[in-house]
Amino acid sequence: MPPRDLTLEDIADWLTPGQAVKILDAAFQKSYLSKQALLGRLVGGIAEAVSEQTVKNDGAGHASRGLFQKIPAEDWRRIQTTDTCWITGDLIFRRRSSSGMGEETVSHYAVRFEPQGVRSIINNTGKSAKEPPAETPAPQPSGPEPSEPRGPPVSAAHLQAWFEFYQKIGGEMREERALESARLNFAGQSVTRKRIRDLLGPRPIGRPRMTRDQP
Repeated sequence: MPPRDLTLEDIADWLTPGQAVKILDAAFQKSYLSKQALLGRLVGGIAEAVSEQTVKNDGAGHASRGLFQKIPAEDWRRIQTTDTCWITGDLIFRRRSSSGMGEETVSHYAVRFEPQGVRSIINNTGKSAKEPPAETPAPQPSGPEPSEPRGPPVSAAHLQAWFEFYQKIGGEMREERALESARLNFAGQSVTRKRIRDLLGPRPIGRPRMTRDQP
């Protein structure tokens, strides 16, 4: 029986690159050592990683897309501890096309790591793995809008691709939930509330009142 495809629910508790490094920092103290240790496991196929969306573009303008793709071990040979993937969560590189003609760009968006594989890295250090601090949702503003998160703004193309994916998986179309999801997917980058509002579009105010005759 072939393995079933992964879903968003399957990887709900998987770790972002930033979360994985924080856990490993408890043992290795230095982030570059934590990244080296994790890269070694990924290259060896011992630790597992997936992307929420993978896009491959060749020089001829052809593109292929896939959701919840397991990232091959060989792809981790193409980055170092200084790669932007550790900040943005997106693993992007160029390689020779699978067709053997020219090159292609491979983009693994919103990378996540299987948590047990990350924690197993520090079993031999004698220290326990610490969970990264949970993010508390921002309270509903009663006055002026709070300052937006700092960092480079997410590109319009990436934000639109995320929103289309968010709609496909049945993401909740409330502003706070959509904003929270976008900021988790683009950790280290800026996603403003206004851009989420523009994507959601105009929404009806209030809910229709139910009468006793209605089921």
